[in-house]
Amino acid sequence: GLTSNQVELEFAGAPGAAPPAISGFNAAPALAGQTLTIQGNGFAAPAASNLVRISGIEATVTNATSSTLNVLVPY
Repeated sequence: GLTSNQVELEFAGAPGAAPPAISGFNAAPALAGQTLTIQGNGFAAPAASNLVRISGIEATVTNATSSTLNVLVPY
């Protein structure tokens, strides 16, 4: 079977805006250097306007819509 390490995810919305809501993640596990897809709502459309931290390390948001973020899992 598969094993996984638990990680802490942190999301931040734009100042003054409602915080983003997370509804799910892509089904496949994402390892360091791979892309994790996050579904929800309230994300900013420009990728650079979103902040995602995984285990306290800032992840690069490579693509963003109001309902989906693609982030590179940091090493």
